[in-house]
Amino acid sequence: MLVIQTLLSTLLSLSVFSSIAVAAPLPVLENEVQNVFALVDKPPPLPTLEDVENQLNVPAGESLFYSCDNEDPAQGTCKQAKEWAKENHPDLKVLSQLWINSSYPDPWQTDEQISTKFWDIASKAMAVKSSGTVYVVLPPWESADGKDWYDSSYWARIEWTELQSNGAVTSVIRVNAATGATIRIK
Repeated sequence: MLVIQTLLSTLLSLSVFSSIAVAAPLPVLENEVQNVFALVDKPPPLPTLEDVENQLNVPAGESLFYSCDNEDPAQGTCKQAKEWAKENHPDLKVLSQLWINSSYPDPWQTDEQISTKFWDIASKAMAVKSSGTVYVVLPPWESADGKDWYDSSYWARIEWTELQSNGAVTSVIRVNAATGATIRIK
């Protein structure tokens, strides 16, 4: 009888303690689980310029850059650039059309700051790989030389600088997004 009482007492004790243990919060486990989910959403390290260059197919004379302003409606959009190219130079392509694998940029698009850094690298890579005559669709210009644009744009910060120093680029033609007029800027 003593054995049965001891056994029942032990089972009851285990039952009570196990329910307490199960109900007790597990902050370390919870944090580890949260960290696992954070790791799943975290993009890979940014690619190098060379990595991105290797993911682009930029045929000579087919580069079409664009950069819009902050006006409403915006001038110099991707849509305007593609429409202008379709009507005037169907062989021209914007960056999104030059990827060997169109989903290559996707991992770096989940975070705004990382996305901006990625597009800085990608824009530079396209400018570095461009050759021949290059076109850029921008808002209307006001200066006689056509070299006025939105200072914070990818065009102003990265692409124009790279194209100026790229010896394989023979000329850069600016296209007025509103009228389609052109002016040679390099």
